[in-house]
Amino acid sequence: MNVRFVSPTRSRLFSVLLLAALLVTPSGLRAQGHLAALASSSVPLHSIKVIDIFNLFPNVGALIYVAGPNDFGVPPGIVHTCSGTLIHERAFLVAGHCTAPTAEGLLPFITAFVTFSPNARDQSAWRPVSEFAFHPSLPPCPPPEGCTFRGLDPGILDIGLVFLDRPVRNITPARLARPGTLETPQAAGSPMIVPGYGFLDSVPGGPDGGMRPPMSEWDGWRRIKFSMLGQVVDDEWASWSVPGVVCYCDSGAPTFFNPDRFGDRSHDRLVAVASDGGGVCFTRDDRARVDTIAAQDWISRTIARVLSSRP
Repeated sequence: MNVRFVSPTRSRLFSVLLLAALLVTPSGLRAQGHLAALASSSVPLHSIKVIDIFNLFPNVGALIYVAGPNDFGVPPGIVHTCSGTLIHERAFLVAGHCTAPTAEGLLPFITAFVTFSPNARDQSAWRPVSEFAFHPSLPPCPPPEGCTFRGLDPGILDIGLVFLDRPVRNITPARLARPGTLETPQAAGSPMIVPGYGFLDSVPGGPDGGMRPPMSEWDGWRRIKFSMLGQVVDDEWASWSVPGVVCYCDSGAPTFFNPDRFGDRSHDRLVAVASDGGGVCFTRDDRARVDTIAAQDWISRTIARVLSSRP
């Protein structure tokens, strides 16, 4: 496997130049042009992580679990975060492992919220959550261990849904791609956008590749990243080129394919959600496909079932 890295000096210089370019951009439309230029530049795609200061992806949000005062020794505050996408005015698409641990219900001192703010730490934008769902192929994920399966494990479709307490009226939901989109030649040769709220790095894992806490403090920003499809593995999984672009808290982040190669954002189509970036971030990049009839059938049936009992 050929792995390319950008030197730290070049990366810092590129970040400074990019920030300067964005700060003098007068509109979100011109910011889209910068994204197109970045994706076609000689800078390695995995090194591009741009804060979404123009809110180009308003339907991408974060699922936040918050602990209140308790007798279990859990520090009050944010205890877990995933990324996701509004696909219906009441439904938020995430990775299944972000919701499967709620199968027996949330602990009484845990509350869940969804936010669409460019910075997920802005509590004024947190929206209450009313219900969770996850694909039935997921194995049991009881807390505190949670899910232990890995990306590309056969037969597992790592997708889930979060239902908001109230409809989101001021944000246009994202659209799912046509079934089979990732299997087309155009998808194989196109950079794709991954907006998410993940960490920037992590401590290297032990001999077993075990997970380690992130090195940097989570700043809560939604960042725009780019990656290339590596291979379509089966009906559940696809893998993207490494070094990957997903880290802790990017789980559930959408992968957008645009047939116009970063043209009109309204042509973005959601093809997959982030699942496994490796115990050490960016060492792998496995995502759950949503461009299949099976995935879209489960999503539509679940939304209909849950909302049929809601006012």
